[in-house]
Amino acid sequence: MKYRETEGYKYILDEGERVRLVGYDGPNFEHKYFTVFRDTLDGCWLWGAKGYAWDGSSIPFKWLLGIFYDVEKYCRTPSLFHDIACQAMRASLIDLKYKDYFDQLYRDMMIERGMGEGQAGRRYWAVKNFGLDHCKPQPEKRGKIIEVR
Repeated sequence: MKYRETEGYKYILDEGERVRLVGYDGPNFEHKYFTVFRDTLDGCWLWGAKGYAWDGSSIPFKWLLGIFYDVEKYCRTPSLFHDIACQAMRASLIDLKYKDYFDQLYRDMMIERGMGEGQAGRRYWAVKNFGLDHCKPQPEKRGKIIEVR
């Protein structure tokens, strides 16, 4: 994955990144910066486009832990796809019933990248139990678009 650190959000993709969604039975969806699509050869994919910005894992006291080690080492990519899924739910592109699928994907991706099962399990427990409010559909927060002629 190629990304840059940035102001405002923590990271911004410098090139597109994708992950296979094994067992995902939800709908395809499209957004300017992400999409779920199926192809006949390789199955279902979640794609994050160049320019997508995200804030990484939400870990209490992450700044303090970061003094001792890279707390994002195993979860930069998993947090990208989890944040995309949460944003898709907030935008009503997919139903909240898919939250558990993406929470599990987050956990599985961290373990695949070398995080211990116990630590990945604790992070999974946190997003499963405290993340719902960040996924509920919300009205657009940006201001109204004004056109001047």
